[in-house]
Amino acid sequence: IEWEHYRALLAKRDTETLTASEQAELIVLSDQIEAANVRRMKAVAELAQIRNTTLPALVTSLGLFPSHA
Repeated sequence: IEWEHYRALLAKRDTETLTASEQAELIVLSDQIEAANVRRMKAVAELAQIRNTTLPALVTSLGLFPSHA
């Protein structure tokens, strides 16, 4: 993901200046981010299980935070 481009599209969406093609691109990028987050959380959940700890405890101990643009 090119975060600068993603953020630029979000800014255009917020100012209601997004074109139809940009809207479609933003949807694709958002879907890609969501899929990556799902994969990431599955991996973290597996690590929590391996370490015999809870998911919230592991997230806190690793200093993980939600991915926001």
